[in-house]
Amino acid sequence: MIYIFDDTPEEFRRKYIDLNAYKDVIVLYGSITTSKLDELRESLSNASCILIHRSLRDADNQNRNDVYESILDITDMGDRIPLVVFSGEDNEEAVFDGDTYIPRFNKTCLYENLAFFLKTYSPNHVVDLNSLVHGDKLESHLALNEGISIMKKLRLLNPEAPFDVSIVEGQDLHSFVQRAAPALDCSYSDIISEIKEGQITASEFIKRISRILDSFSSYGKNIHRWRS
Repeated sequence: MIYIFDDTPEEFRRKYIDLNAYKDVIVLYGSITTSKLDELRESLSNASCILIHRSLRDADNQNRNDVYESILDITDMGDRIPLVVFSGEDNEEAVFDGDTYIPRFNKTCLYENLAFFLKTYSPNHVVDLNSLVHGDKLESHLALNEGISIMKKLRLLNPEAPFDVSIVEGQDLHSFVQRAAPALDCSYSDIISEIKEGQITASEFIKRISRILDSFSSYGKNIHRWRS
């Protein structure tokens, strides 16, 4: 299960998501006492992920935030259980501390992307905090990272000459091609063969990758063929 601790009024959350539609995978506590949290410790120790509002105060003492501190301890600040700390005062760009801990994330952005995160989590109960941070723009974000990584490998080569396939072949290019399908109308093996046969220069390769990245940025998907 995913647990969320948030004292934000329900009216705010309802603008972005109906949590009742996800009650099979998420549990919400809007207010909780330290004694109730102690009762939940065993369940929380088996949580898939915990999301908590930084300003949360103890229900039995509004001047204290022992519940918040206990959550940090239970999760070992993301090392034991993935943890996201959010606030309305935080910037829209999430701050990551490793893959399983986000110490700062904007509250509005969290709720805007929460449905996508829960849908991604539901099939196999695997937590990917990137899906919470980027929402339905996740594919574009991943494609951008992969595309930039690929192009960096070519930046010192002669732009007008073919290049060795070993420079770009591998997981980044393979994943990038999959994300760019079906519009790409070309397989990973087709591209590898094209490079091996010396049919494409470094500058042309970069040009095609850049065109696809522009499409992801503009439309959230690729609309271009590899050979236009």
